[in-house]
Amino acid sequence: MSSVSANQPVADHAPAYLNDPALREENISLEPGKVGMVWKALAAVGVIGIVIAIIGAFVLPGMSENMTDGAAAVHVKGILLIGTLAVLGFSLGSLFFIMINAVGGAGWHVTMKRVLEQAALLVWLPALGVVLFAITEVIAASSDDRTGVVSSWLNPNIISEGYFITKKGVYFDPIFVGARLAFCVLVWIGMSRLVWGLSRKQESTGDRWLTNKLAFNSAWGLVVMALATAFFSFDWLMALTDYKFFSTMWGVYFFAGTLFVTFPAMALLLTFLRSKGKLQGLITAEHHHDLSKYMFGFIVFWGYIAYSQYFLIWYSQIPEETTWFMFRKAEWPGLTMFLVIGHFLVPLVLMFPRVMRRTALGFGTVAAWLVFMHVVDLYWIIRPSLGMTLDHPVGFTQGLWVDIAGIGGVICLYTGVLLWRLTKAPLVNVMEPRMPEALKHKNYI
Repeated sequence: MSSVSANQPVADHAPAYLNDPALREENISLEPGKVGMVWKALAAVGVIGIVIAIIGAFVLPGMSENMTDGAAAVHVKGILLIGTLAVLGFSLGSLFFIMINAVGGAGWHVTMKRVLEQAALLVWLPALGVVLFAITEVIAASSDDRTGVVSSWLNPNIISEGYFITKKGVYFDPIFVGARLAFCVLVWIGMSRLVWGLSRKQESTGDRWLTNKLAFNSAWGLVVMALATAFFSFDWLMALTDYKFFSTMWGVYFFAGTLFVTFPAMALLLTFLRSKGKLQGLITAEHHHDLSKYMFGFIVFWGYIAYSQYFLIWYSQIPEETTWFMFRKAEWPGLTMFLVIGHFLVPLVLMFPRVMRRTALGFGTVAAWLVFMHVVDLYWIIRPSLGMTLDHPVGFTQGLWVDIAGIGGVICLYTGVLLWRLTKAPLVNVMEPRMPEALKHKNYI
């Protein structure tokens, strides 16, 4: 048998599986005309929703009479941050999933890997949203009255106990906070570009050893990604809502949320692409079944982390920790109970039957519900804290339309841009050396 160089041109040694009808060009290319109206409509709805949220926070009846301009700014900034973190979770989860599979040598997922790469590559968009949020926080904190500040460690209405802010003052120094945010953004964008670059290079050269290079870079990259993502969650979720609150499990809680939303969002996106006649024979019921099993697994994992965090805080009864939970249980009891039931119990029961994990209607219904519940989780974390700046906090029903417009607008804008991105490159990297494994993938449980 003749040897084949790792860098030998594709034309000189085309793999036999390239003759598979599922890999024909029209099946793995998304023409702009197929989704042109969809992504444009989503982007337009997204922009309109964001504008409605910004204007609505200041002028809608039932909100404006309870709010100063600074308080209205706090509300709309917090709402837009919720939507931004929701889509950031999908991009980060996609990147984590690619790297985990690369280290593990998995091959079943390579027919959906390009779509994951596109979602990961789009991490710059929500990262930009977070950076803009941080800039507005610095500007608001430097004003004379310091109104319009969401972050608890910058807000004079929240900093009532000098001891804690003094002890944590070095960590909350604006320059240090900015440096940590810059580190996180650079890591996310850098790793996503690295993964994308290796994939596109492999597609053009056929170099199968680039798969091993991805595995090598993913091994150390996962450690750096874990640190960046954990510290980001400390700064822009945990401390943002209450700088006195702390939890050593918070980084894992946020990580669980990123993968929790990634699998249902990916299932919905792949179902949409198949409805357009794409990826036929490449994404089958077997692949959706595996995504459904991951969905089921992270329903349980999120529930385990959430319960463990709550139980340890309840058991230790440290005031700075318990106050964070008690405030939400006392002021937002309905939403708290809805999160427990809707985020864990309901989808857990729905995912038990095998038919729910293999049929489009079954996993599609659960997937849409899980994406919604991930947004509710972030809403439960951030939204109650926004009322801490008001003498007469805006209730759940009063600000609901602004909340829906802002969060929905960010998600629609991100989705529209992602669909547009999918038209810019083939939906599958046909030169993946593990492609035969993915084409023949079969579930036995």
